[in-house]
Amino acid sequence: MVKLKSLSVGLLLSLSTSASIASPYVGPVYDTYGAPANDLYVTPVSNSYAAPRSAPRVSQDRGGYAGFGFGSSELTSVDGDERFEDTNIRAHLGYQLNRYFAVEAGVSVLPMDDLLGDVADFTGVDVAVLAKLPITSRMSAYAKVGYWDWDISVPYRSQYYDVYVGDTDMIYGIGVDYQVSSRLTLRLDATRYEIGDTEIDTVNGSLSYSF
Repeated sequence: MVKLKSLSVGLLLSLSTSASIASPYVGPVYDTYGAPANDLYVTPVSNSYAAPRSAPRVSQDRGGYAGFGFGSSELTSVDGDERFEDTNIRAHLGYQLNRYFAVEAGVSVLPMDDLLGDVADFTGVDVAVLAKLPITSRMSAYAKVGYWDWDISVPYRSQYYDVYVGDTDMIYGIGVDYQVSSRLTLRLDATRYEIGDTEIDTVNGSLSYSF
């Protein structure tokens, strides 16, 4: 009986030793810094997250633009008793400083056939500052003020010289623009061109291209 017990104890010890050899320790193994080093634990390399780099965004609130417009014009006589109506053609070139301000130059041709016949037109070059008020992400209202240099050259067929009249006066107006796409903008404005003691009022629709 004693031999049987000794044999049983020896067998159990042998099985325990075999099991410990066949089944290694699977718990966390700590390195010299006290952090888990085996596969059961994930040690983060860094707590910071590096976002992927993207190309810098180009602001649409700055840059040059150019456009062309067409509309109607009305000239009031000095005494205010007469009004002469005709068309208005204008090309413009500008630069958007930011979302709220732009500078712009334009060339205008304002025919006045009722007043001058078909032999002469008002022509002028203008420079203005535009102050804008965004209404939506695509639409803005604006006011503008500036100067224009205008002239009228009337040839007299019966003589060998022309009659030239010109001066520099103020312009001012209001309008709205609508951004159709990242490049195209529609505009509708009303502008008053002063001519000495009288003025020409215009309503103009135009299309601008940004570059």
